[in-house]
Amino acid sequence: MDDLKSRLSQSLFWDIDFEKLDIDRSWQSVVIRILEYGTWEQWQAARRYYEDEKIKTATTASKWLTDKAWTFCSVVFNIPKENFKCYTTRLLSPAPWI
Repeated sequence: MDDLKSRLSQSLFWDIDFEKLDIDRSWQSVVIRILEYGTWEQWQAARRYYEDEKIKTATTASKWLTDKAWTFCSVVFNIPKENFKCYTTRLLSPAPWI
């Protein structure tokens, strides 16, 4: 297993102390942050480090992902859009102007 943390940019975690970040304990947050704001190289490193099952769990359980992020994961992992909590949450509470 390569060291994922050394491949991450501190700017991805602007709101926390990067030195104290435990990538094993906070794996779901790390996966989401990389998916939303990381580079392709960081995404590939995350897939090697966490493996696909953990990434699938993190992305399908997340309440808030951009359309681009969940659609990407849906295609990469062949997961129906209805399996993403962020997708079903949006359907339950559409924007007031719609």
